[in-house]
Amino acid sequence: MTLSVLFWNIWGHRDPSGIRDYLRRRPYDLCCLTEVTSMGHPYSPVPRVHTSTNPDEPPSYIDGLGELQREFSPSYNIEYATPAYNTWQCRRTGKDYHGIGFGSALLERHGLEVLEHASVPILQDTPGVRERMLQYVVVRMDGHTYVVAHLHGIWIPENTKGDDPRRDEQSRQVLRYLDEVARQYSTRRIIFGGDLNLALDTDAITILERGSQYCGPLRNLIREDEIDCTRTPRYRKFYLDEQRHADYVFVSREMCVYGLAVGTATLASDHAPLWLTCR
Repeated sequence: MTLSVLFWNIWGHRDPSGIRDYLRRRPYDLCCLTEVTSMGHPYSPVPRVHTSTNPDEPPSYIDGLGELQREFSPSYNIEYATPAYNTWQCRRTGKDYHGIGFGSALLERHGLEVLEHASVPILQDTPGVRERMLQYVVVRMDGHTYVVAHLHGIWIPENTKGDDPRRDEQSRQVLRYLDEVARQYSTRRIIFGGDLNLALDTDAITILERGSQYCGPLRNLIREDEIDCTRTPRYRKFYLDEQRHADYVFVSREMCVYGLAVGTATLASDHAPLWLTCR
């Protein structure tokens, strides 16, 4: 039996029907989604909120979590994590919308043997950046125990993908948590991924590749497979000479990887979905 895992930044649910259609195509065991909106305050009808003045960028649908729950609860258990619920202002109308979450969702296929799932804060109380939530799940399949985790890496406006000590610390904290959970379950089968907001040649990527004392080095499948782009044509800089790495999948040496697919032609987001099959 193989484990199938999807990592995807769904772009603030700007294209709900496109996201829904893509997720319907294949019964993944686990879907690790970032930029998932949520309404802590009810709005009816649900508005679309422009978070950019760019006329080419569509607005966000602020009930992304509700959309996922209505569509996929019959097939998946859905866990959600966000650091906070904040006020969003529409950049087109100036109207404020209160209690909006912007976080991550972990979809676990019904029937999958889940031993634990949780979320932990990363870079809490760190100057200049908003903390992020590391979501993880521990599953057992065919006699093997796996730790699967994902993260939406910090955003630094003046340095969107490059080296920064805070990004290095983010990688160290992720490894520390992965190491702790893996030790608890006596497994070295680790899968970690997501939109890390990192260029391929950064120190923070190197730290992840070196791994941890217990789990050992991690294989960077984006580097191994020589993937030159994890974005889609909806990315505003797609056709410019810009860094087009953002999303990654890492696995421990214990894993047997059967394939990694990168859906750069998928237009429901400005990030490509990354789909892994392994055991």
